[in-house]
Amino acid sequence: MSHLHTGSCLCGAVKFELEGEFKKFFLCHCSRCQKTSGSAHCANLFAPGAKLTWLSGEDKLSFYQLENTHFHAHFVLHADQMFQPMQKRVTWSWFQPDA
Repeated sequence: MSHLHTGSCLCGAVKFELEGEFKKFFLCHCSRCQKTSGSAHCANLFAPGAKLTWLSGEDKLSFYQLENTHFHAHFVLHADQMFQPMQKRVTWSWFQPDA
């Protein structure tokens, strides 16, 4: 059974849907996650094999990959906010579900 999740960045400029099931959730307390979140941790969802579809705003995203690691982050260019949707080969994931 496939689940469809929709979400967006905080300002709503970037919207997406994710088709698949979340299999794991954990809070990462590494220094990189602390820096990107501005808190003690980042919440991470894992959805292996899920299909990510951009509904709008993909062109407004910038991507940062820390060399020789699996750490990455997406940023909405005009809003300076972090946005980490799930990637195919990297498991870090964040999204704001629609209410």
